[in-house]
Amino acid sequence: MKKVVTSLLIVGSAMSAAAVSANADIVISFGYQQLAGSFTPGQSNDGTFTAISVSLPNSLQSTGFVNREVPTTGSANFAPGFDQNGAGDGEFILQLTLTNITNTSANASGFFRIRDVGNTGDTIGGVVTGVWNLQNPGLPFFSGSLTQVIYANNSGDGSFDGTGGSGFSMNGLPPNPLTGQIQTLLIYFNVPQSFAGPFSNISTNVQGQLIPTPGALALMGVAGLAASRRRR
Repeated sequence: MKKVVTSLLIVGSAMSAAAVSANADIVISFGYQQLAGSFTPGQSNDGTFTAISVSLPNSLQSTGFVNREVPTTGSANFAPGFDQNGAGDGEFILQLTLTNITNTSANASGFFRIRDVGNTGDTIGGVVTGVWNLQNPGLPFFSGSLTQVIYANNSGDGSFDGTGGSGFSMNGLPPNPLTGQIQTLLIYFNVPQSFAGPFSNISTNVQGQLIPTPGALALMGVAGLAASRRRR
């Protein structure tokens, strides 16, 4: 039996200050609720987990936000029912290959992708790696790293838009790629062992933060120094 929640749950210190460099500002934050989580077992202690935005009658109604946290700030909000087919406007998808599944943990790697609305095709996505903590069967969660994150202004309009909020400009962000941290939280009732067998349409919450890579920060510093010298 699944439990549908209406507020984003945050797992204590899983995304601690250590997860984000003290020398780097958060560039983009995002969070999604009531994603449809599913798991397909593999051959031996492995399998594939997917969480995707959906609009299911009398069931899961995904919501979300993507915020630009650096000037000029803005927010793209995604209201319940924004993604009518699970693969269109505003789509969010997280797909992870799980290995070494035990009663207490599982390794995972894969990708995530966020798409804005309006069929413009603006996207944010990258590589995900981390570990599932399965010690609490009723509240399993994943904590991982985001790398090689690319934001792509495929539409050419320079704006990342939701169904609400102001949207935000993709211009002037730190250069690709970004890096960051992600949390994924599955909401279960009465599950004796997570990933012990297949499941589908389990309410799943996700949140993440993106920062510039160290290399990008260095380039920004060099560019700033050069600009300062030119002004002199």
